[in-house]
Amino acid sequence: MKINESSSAAFVRIFFIFVVICYAVLFLVNPQLSPSDEYAFLPTLQSGKFFPMYGDEFTYYNSVELGRFGPLGGQEYNIVALFTSDPIGYFLLNAIEFLIITIVLVKILNEYSANKVLNYVIVLLLFTMPAFTNTFFKILYVEKNVIFLLALFLYSFITFQKKQKILWLVMSVIFANLAIYYKEPVFIAIGIFSAGHLLFSWKTAGNRKKVLDGLLIASAAVYATVYLVTVFPNKVHALPGASGDVFSLLGFLKTIMNYCFFSDPIIMLVAVPLAIWRLYQVFIRCLAPDPVLDPMLGALTCYVAVFFVLNLYSPYYFLPAYIFAFPPIVYFVLNERVIGRFWKSAFAVCSFVLIVNTIPLGIHYLTYNKYLPVNFNNTLDFLISDIDRRYNGDRINLFMDGVDRGTGRGIYFVVGEFLKFKGLSIRKFDLKT
Repeated sequence: MKINESSSAAFVRIFFIFVVICYAVLFLVNPQLSPSDEYAFLPTLQSGKFFPMYGDEFTYYNSVELGRFGPLGGQEYNIVALFTSDPIGYFLLNAIEFLIITIVLVKILNEYSANKVLNYVIVLLLFTMPAFTNTFFKILYVEKNVIFLLALFLYSFITFQKKQKILWLVMSVIFANLAIYYKEPVFIAIGIFSAGHLLFSWKTAGNRKKVLDGLLIASAAVYATVYLVTVFPNKVHALPGASGDVFSLLGFLKTIMNYCFFSDPIIMLVAVPLAIWRLYQVFIRCLAPDPVLDPMLGALTCYVAVFFVLNLYSPYYFLPAYIFAFPPIVYFVLNERVIGRFWKSAFAVCSFVLIVNTIPLGIHYLTYNKYLPVNFNNTLDFLISDIDRRYNGDRINLFMDGVDRGTGRGIYFVVGEFLKFKGLSIRKFDLKT
């Protein structure tokens, strides 16, 4: 017999749907290319050409020489460009992925929590994370596609554990492999997750479940092999921003503090300690493992560990880890597996950081990523018009006072690319500082 929702749960559900619809519409409000990685679209998709993200065919740099291997990065926009090169097409895809993630994440959480209100609140909380607003309101941040594909992978995997139909097995393998070839650390997460599931379910799982785990482990191994054979020997330059070769204790501590108390307290203060606690419970105290949730914790821990090894910080790097974090947190909290002074303190500190730092930062990135492209493009349009009107072919010097000092030439390069694309001849200006 179906139990009717309480009035409060029904209200939250209606509010949730309303927020999700408004959020999706927000992607389509005055969408424009922003002065970030989207400059790469100018000589490619915006000029009617194919967009290659990987290899020596890319317009600006060779990914292999940087040690990067994410050949699927940005390739979905080549499909969009078959229909339109207007930025609204790119952001429409973002909106569709957002809606699918919403539905799939709610379904995954429903597997481990009967508290529908809590599940809705958690999904809404994800939408305010800096990692989320910093990727979904831009175009070329591949973490967006990774969490999208991992959500579909986990849902397919969990469904297969119940129904064991070949369709769900095939979908699990496809979504896992697509995610692997978007971002390098994903193969580690998939490998750890599937190996953990194989280990914890070996005595009870049927052959089909073991086949799926084996295929996923093989997929991770294939990626690692391809990388070691084709990319690693040709690596020339260090990864921009990485400082793993020269260890700095101060820099390492700064990275930890930024993730813990600035952008990702849920991962660092709750999920990772939960993974360590479950590791102790299973391997030291010999308690029964959960064959799906415990591997999720292992996958997210190994995924985020990569960025500490490289000593890389950015408020959006951990986004894919959230899809592995929320189901175990919900399950172990609701079943009172995590009780005691430590966990009360951890949740209290995490809640405080979320309120005073993380959620305000996430909202800031949302608004910033909406108005920055508009202001940037209006500024350049005015500048080009002013140069054409006042200087009549004379070559001028453009100075950006106090901009990007000591941190490279990035903003100058981006401005120059946009000016050229918008029709200002390079014979009419020089950029100086």
